[in-house]
Amino acid sequence: ACYHIGDITGGANSESAGIVGGYAGGIMKNCYSIGNINGKANASGMSGYYSRVDYFNCYSVGEIIGTKNRGAVTAICYGGHILHCFARRGDLGELPELELSHIKKYMASTISPWQNGDKGAKAQIGTDCNILTDEEMKTQSFVDELNILKTADAEGVITESAQSVWKMDTEGINGGYPIFTWQTKGKTKY
Repeated sequence: ACYHIGDITGGANSESAGIVGGYAGGIMKNCYSIGNINGKANASGMSGYYSRVDYFNCYSVGEIIGTKNRGAVTAICYGGHILHCFARRGDLGELPELELSHIKKYMASTISPWQNGDKGAKAQIGTDCNILTDEEMKTQSFVDELNILKTADAEGVITESAQSVWKMDTEGINGGYPIFTWQTKGKTKY
């Protein structure tokens, strides 16, 4: 679990993101990003372009600006999973649900199979990025949803388990958005 708070502005042709800029691999589980990301090229809340990351149980609430690719979770993900992630509806306004579901894939990522000689292709779970309003993201029901950990293995088999990682932000640490159970005002646990 990790988090990013603050605004990031990258230079020309930059890979900018809240946690990892680009060319990342691995797993991001139970992470959040609060802040605006301006990548000039590719921008995202979690990790940027050419990532080979599995994203599970993450949320992003900042404005994401990228002139090439942008996403609440990742700009472009090659071969990874995006499962049970959430983005703030924000500047999408009052779009009808049909139009909103059509653009979810762009808010989540552009997801592509393994490329450039990588061995094999993973069964992908992609673009499972739920778009919520500010009000929805500041509720106990959203905290409860985050405390259901959903993951997928290399074959795309999804598993669910209960966890106690998230809690309501009753101290104003994240402006009302969920925080980790160990976070308290004025104290940081390492």
